[in-house]
Amino acid sequence: MALDADLVFVHLTTLDQAEGQVELADSATSFEAIDFVRRVAGARPWVADLSMDQAGDPHHRATLVEQGMDAVLSERPGRASVQGTDNYWDTRLHSTGHAHPSECMGLSWQIVPGGPNEEILYPGRNAIEGALQGLDGTLAGYGVPGERAVPAVNATPIGSLFHRLHEPNSFDNHVSVSLDGDIPVGNWTLLLTANDVIDGRYHIGIQRDEAEEADQSSSGLADAHPSFTTGSSCNGLRTTAFGASDTHSPNRQLAHFSSAGPTRDGRVKPDLVAPGVAVLSAR
Repeated sequence: MALDADLVFVHLTTLDQAEGQVELADSATSFEAIDFVRRVAGARPWVADLSMDQAGDPHHRATLVEQGMDAVLSERPGRASVQGTDNYWDTRLHSTGHAHPSECMGLSWQIVPGGPNEEILYPGRNAIEGALQGLDGTLAGYGVPGERAVPAVNATPIGSLFHRLHEPNSFDNHVSVSLDGDIPVGNWTLLLTANDVIDGRYHIGIQRDEAEEADQSSSGLADAHPSFTTGSSCNGLRTTAFGASDTHSPNRQLAHFSSAGPTRDGRVKPDLVAPGVAVLSAR
């Protein structure tokens, strides 16, 4: 529609020569694409459309791509980056809560085939231990702050668990659980024990699986929370995040799938909403 605009397309596919695997993109190729647009445009104004995301990460401008994008947009006026907030509102990929001193909480993790990944972020001035409980109630892995563990079922390793103190981009403590694709499926439990609490807020995110929807693990119904579900790279200070609205509905309400903020540092997201349900176009 902008008849005088030039278009620049950048293909983000990565190729792992050793494994022979082709991926859609990664953080490095994403920012290389932004830099390519920047160099091609030169002094001309430009807008980058980055409607791609994952469900994990800090969700508060801490990723290197978000920091880099903010830096590029700060260089000179006439630059913008628009990104979709993504479609995680009703996927049960996020849960949040507040831990109290000495409290032990059990949070449901619905495991399906496909190699699920889950991560917990909480303020670095707290000490919260994380453990993974299997289908039969036995502990499969235990995450002491600052240490790494190998979850196992019947003495067979099923993945990795590490508990990183003061992650350098967000300065939060970060628990990451990555499980193999052939583990027993069903309702696993993530146990959180609050040993030292000053600010007990915590957030748990399940990474999006690239496979079919039926192969996506999720939080239990009682634990899932639809807010704080923005994509992993649309939470910058200067980037513009778009959500989807249903303009066919009487009140033009938000789309049932469109992710919602706020960011973990309390900023409103999305910045704008636009038609995103049953959009009509030429055929």
